[in-house]
Amino acid sequence: MPRWAARPRLHPTHTEGFDELEDLGTNDYSPEQSSAVCGVPAEQIEAIAHTIGRATPPGGGGSMIVFWGMGISQHVTGTDNARCLISLCLATGNVGRPGTGLHPLRGQNNVQGASDAGLIPMVFPDYQSVTDDTHRQKFAQAWGHDLDPTPGLTVVEIMKGALEGSIRGMYIMGENPIHL
Repeated sequence: MPRWAARPRLHPTHTEGFDELEDLGTNDYSPEQSSAVCGVPAEQIEAIAHTIGRATPPGGGGSMIVFWGMGISQHVTGTDNARCLISLCLATGNVGRPGTGLHPLRGQNNVQGASDAGLIPMVFPDYQSVTDDTHRQKFAQAWGHDLDPTPGLTVVEIMKGALEGSIRGMYIMGENPIHL
């Protein structure tokens, strides 16, 4: 960890490689050097590090919860962005204790509930693929109907179809996906 940040309390059973990370010379990276790379002012980097240090045992005995929205995951480096936030919480001991954790926020109205219930075009409830014969047969038997193995269209595919004319009508409530 940089010398200007509080050393975190690690969970050795849930993290690995922290000593190797320190050996990479992270103490050589000042807030000013980091600022030049990421474009965040050095003062803000330092303030965030101290805030995290105060929330992390034994530095402050507090806790930290990380919430993030669609910008983190839908960016070209979205997977890496999420992994960095996860690593930060694990390295600072902010997972698995009251008042800690990671909370990615979904981007559309009730997308989590709809997804859990199988109301997305490529899965049945509990995220079971419509292309899997075993899953499809299980739901066909429960619902008393044969089920199509072809995944439906995604929102992006629907909008593209609307613009190209293959989809000529939609009933939409609660949002404006085109934002015109």
